[in-house]
Amino acid sequence: MTRKYAIRLKKKDTLIQLAFGTVFLFCCQFSQIKEFSYIAILNFLFFLAYIAKVNPFMYVKYFALLFMFLGTGAGVIVAEFDSIYLYELATESRYAGSLPLLMTGFWMLFATLLIFEKQNNFDEIRCKNIKLTNRYIKLVNTATLVVLILFLIVVFYATREPPAFALGIDRFLYAMNYSNKMNFFVRLIVRLSPLLLLFPLLSISYGNKIVGSITVGLYILYMLWTGSKFGSFFTMMCVFLLINYESIKNRGLAYGKRVLTKIGIIFAGLIICAVVINGILGGNSAGGTYYLWNRVAQQGQEWWRTYNLYHGSIHPSEFRNEINAIINPKKEIEDNIGSQYGIYKIMYLTTPAPIVNLKLATGSRYTEAGYACAFYYFGSFGVIFFSVVMGVVIAATINGFIKAFNDGDILKMLLLVRLFNVERTALSMFTFYVMFDVFSIITYLILFFGYKKSFIFDYCRGKILLRVMNK
Repeated sequence: MTRKYAIRLKKKDTLIQLAFGTVFLFCCQFSQIKEFSYIAILNFLFFLAYIAKVNPFMYVKYFALLFMFLGTGAGVIVAEFDSIYLYELATESRYAGSLPLLMTGFWMLFATLLIFEKQNNFDEIRCKNIKLTNRYIKLVNTATLVVLILFLIVVFYATREPPAFALGIDRFLYAMNYSNKMNFFVRLIVRLSPLLLLFPLLSISYGNKIVGSITVGLYILYMLWTGSKFGSFFTMMCVFLLINYESIKNRGLAYGKRVLTKIGIIFAGLIICAVVINGILGGNSAGGTYYLWNRVAQQGQEWWRTYNLYHGSIHPSEFRNEINAIINPKKEIEDNIGSQYGIYKIMYLTTPAPIVNLKLATGSRYTEAGYACAFYYFGSFGVIFFSVVMGVVIAATINGFIKAFNDGDILKMLLLVRLFNVERTALSMFTFYVMFDVFSIITYLILFFGYKKSFIFDYCRGKILLRVMNK
């Protein structure tokens, strides 16, 4: 590719992005007209198709964000275009015109990811066949065996009690009655399980597949037994995709988009199975199809209700509550009864207080309130700014994880898996205190200064050298 063609291609990409942005902006201006919500949805779907054409591997790398956006969008669509009683909010949904701005926020975040990938040439880096050393594989297999023993202990303690699906209760009520009564060591293993899963997932792909599969199977058994139906499995699938990103990319480049299509079908099937299980198990307490329909709406109900109540007003002075929450955090959900920050603030703004108090008392909370918070504080500008910032942060973390995997740096992979989960929570719930706790600060110091091959260090150093060469 000549330099002239590369510049022309960049201009073409910029014009295409401006075209998408212009349509979204136009739809936001006339959001009270239903037809413009339909146009915004179609525009976003066309944008997703555009990404699939220019860089389909982004859907492997950022699968978590794609699914989150599609789930939230589907929830808002249900709330906007169908009159359904949202029992969590104790209100009936109706058209409010909130979709165009939400679609604009989603577009801006993915556009930020595209720019980040393009500027740093992540989509053009030559892929290499993954050939792990025997020492690395031995370390992974040994660690997986240790994790297997730990998960056996957890399952042994869990199965002494009746399963949540037999009792017809969710994981929050189950935790109050059973899980929280486990000893400290068992609860610590459960809390660390998202990090510990890294080893069996590595084993399944590059080590002892049998031991890795058994370990993951024990984790799934524990999650189902204690009432977790989807979130934990979804996180596991996302990490598995990142571990296998280079292999998937190699096969995609060698065999074409058929590989990506097959992977998409497999993961779509897994998600559908998880959702169906969720509906069957949830049907014990809420009743089948209605439960599923209302469950979809829950993913977008906080955005829909916040936009419906506070469209046309902003509340920047109240943002100090978010700063106070970082300085003096309340880490347990049940301790946040009456809190006025993040998702808790949105819950109290959109839901009668007695319902919120009862919800929090069980250790449960609503979901997908990140964009609702940004909108409440700063309006449309808040939605755009939030998208850009979170896009840059998440892109740096995910690409750092892939680089750490290629470098064989397991410690850095563990640190970045934790950051990935923390950032997803921040994007979803607008709670940032974990990003600034002691462990996170130590993580940042290690990533910035502890390794000469740190992703951020290499990125900054490369930019500085580039400027020196240009001068």
